[in-house]
Amino acid sequence: MPLSEAALAECHELIARYPTAKCALLQILWVAQREYGSINQDVMREVAELLRIRPVEVADVVSFYFMYRKQPMGTYTISVCDTLSCALLGAFNLIDYLEGKLGIKCGQTTPDGRISLEAAECLGACSDAPVLTVDFYHQLKVTPEKIDELLARMERGEEIGQEMRPPEWWETPTGWPTTPMPDGQNPNPQPNQPTQVPK
Repeated sequence: MPLSEAALAECHELIARYPTAKCALLQILWVAQREYGSINQDVMREVAELLRIRPVEVADVVSFYFMYRKQPMGTYTISVCDTLSCALLGAFNLIDYLEGKLGIKCGQTTPDGRISLEAAECLGACSDAPVLTVDFYHQLKVTPEKIDELLARMERGEEIGQEMRPPEWWETPTGWPTTPMPDGQNPNPQPNQPTQVPK
């Protein structure tokens, strides 16, 4: 089944942004995945033909990035980070909890096709561990209670967006050591007063 006319038009618009068609490969794969739901060998061949490159070049990229799906996924995909920081703070307990709530194992999709569950390599939010994503949108400092809230929202068909860090999470806790300012620098310069830079 070829890409729809709308998807093809989007692909050609993306290709036009780059000096060579191959440079648009990552973007074109996103379009193809959105269109088909996953990227199998037939889709890889279609993308390769569109970009005038070898299918193995497409396969190399698809196999490298876990965000490109090689098999159909659920309406929602929950990816739990199981790398060091998250693992130390309970990621495997969260996976066990999700498996119990969903009635599936990690790497599977619920029988109704609604939710897929997978483990993921570092999701790049170690300071907010344990972390999971729902359709690549981060959920921070995850607890079983927070999982219950997310599953309830999915049950209602809500879109799960990116969770933003509250401003207080950026503040240094009281009593923690801070890096001293170099000699001659004023940590609180007055307005219009340039900060001195040591020579």
